[in-house]
Amino acid sequence: MNDKEGNRSVARLDKAMDRLGCHVSTDNLASALRATRLTLETSPWLAIVGSTATVVAVARVMDGLLLSLSEVVAAIGAHPLADSMEKYGLHIRHMDDASSPYAMGPGTERTRLIMAFGMVVGLCGLAALLLLLRSSTLYRYMLTISIVNVLESCASLKQRSYRDRVSALRDVDRGCRGLERQILVAHRRVGGITRRSSRRVPAVHHAYLVAGALRVQLARIDIEPDEAVDELASMLVQIGERHALGQVGQLLPVEVLSGVTPVSRSRTAIRESLHAVAVIATALSAALVVNSLVPKSAVSEDLRPWLLAGSAVAAAILIGGWQRVVRLLEVLPGK
Repeated sequence: MNDKEGNRSVARLDKAMDRLGCHVSTDNLASALRATRLTLETSPWLAIVGSTATVVAVARVMDGLLLSLSEVVAAIGAHPLADSMEKYGLHIRHMDDASSPYAMGPGTERTRLIMAFGMVVGLCGLAALLLLLRSSTLYRYMLTISIVNVLESCASLKQRSYRDRVSALRDVDRGCRGLERQILVAHRRVGGITRRSSRRVPAVHHAYLVAGALRVQLARIDIEPDEAVDELASMLVQIGERHALGQVGQLLPVEVLSGVTPVSRSRTAIRESLHAVAVIATALSAALVVNSLVPKSAVSEDLRPWLLAGSAVAAAILIGGWQRVVRLLEVLPGK
């Protein structure tokens, strides 16, 4: 990656600040953007290419791989799992061999077997991609990128006449909604604060206050447009600078948050509840689909519940994320 590509996001930030006429230090923001740029430009594409290549390579040697692994699994005493792996490998190897007792034939059973195999491998590839992205600098500094986008929208709004501000106002509103979501999860994404940490509650409360302060400032645009945009930009820079330093418990100073009403926790709870419903529905759907696709002859009865449970959890993680799924599992009976 050359210097020109590496500094493109920083150039966007500098240009937006010049258009806003805001001359404050953005060194920490720029540093975070430079760290993010490599991941933003390369990691997703490398992950996609790598996952695709892995799927293709595994598909070509899946039968031999399963048969070899079945011997290893049998050696450690897991005979039901070894039997299932061996049967599945033999089904794949002899799909077109009409004389073999493992031949599936051209009918429905063969189609179901291929679809089930493709689904399992595809889920594994998506899970690997998701884990890679969540461990990347891009995931950690997504709030930083959102701030640059909102600053550009603010600069465009300020430079337009009063009659031409409709689209720019929509861009600012849309950007601030996305930024608010990033602020509310910043304590999780920045790393270092576990779900059971005593530091989590103050950080979450502060995030709700910061989101409330942004809403107040955004509402002022309809009263004092130019002054409100300048103060909103200044507030965004403060948030970005402190977030880049890892100060998720003080994204804005105390005096700015004095008298601010935090955003509605009940509304956030409703949104989280809807997310939970979506996660549960996805998990049940995945289990039903896998149950209908995977032939009974390929997986033993002892392992079938584990296959369905694993498929449900994998699908739920892809839709809702690991932390939301863990929270749901902890409230199950017996926990």
